[in-house]
Amino acid sequence: MLKLKIPPVVVFLICLGLIWVIHQFIPNQSFLFKAGKFIGIGLVILGGSIGVLAVIEFAQKSTTLNPHRPENTKEFVQSGVYKFSRNPMYLGLLIVLISPVFYWGNLFTIVVLLLFIWYMNEFQIKPEEEIMEQKFRDEFLEYRKEVRRWV
Repeated sequence: MLKLKIPPVVVFLICLGLIWVIHQFIPNQSFLFKAGKFIGIGLVILGGSIGVLAVIEFAQKSTTLNPHRPENTKEFVQSGVYKFSRNPMYLGLLIVLISPVFYWGNLFTIVVLLLFIWYMNEFQIKPEEEIMEQKFRDEFLEYRKEVRRWV
C-alpha cells in the first residue's frame, strides 16, 4: 500500500482554502486585469476537462482510480491525455488551482501552487511511480523517458 497520508482531492481542497484565506487576509490585486476573470474561468474549464479525460482513460482500461491503491492497477495507461502528461489528473487539479491567481489577481496565492506541486511530487507522484516501475518495469521506464511528469 502507498505510504500516502492525505488523498489528492483533500490536498487540492486544502490548497483551494489556503488560496481563499490568502485572498481574504492579504489583499493584493497587483495582477488584476480585465480579462483575468475570463482566464480564471477558462482555466477551471481546462483543468476540469483534463481531469475528466484522464478519468475516462482509466475507466476505459478498467483500472483503479484510487490513489491509495496504485498496486491495484490492472493496465498501464499511456493513451489519450497520458501521451502528454504522466499525471493529467493532478495537472488538472493544478490548473484549477491556478485559476484564482487570474480571477482575483492576487500574486501571493502563487505560494500555495508551489506547495501543491512540491507535496504532490514528494508524497503522491514519486511513490506511485515507484509502484508503476515495479509493476510495469521496462514499459514504464520507456514511458517515463518520453512523457514529462506534469507537462
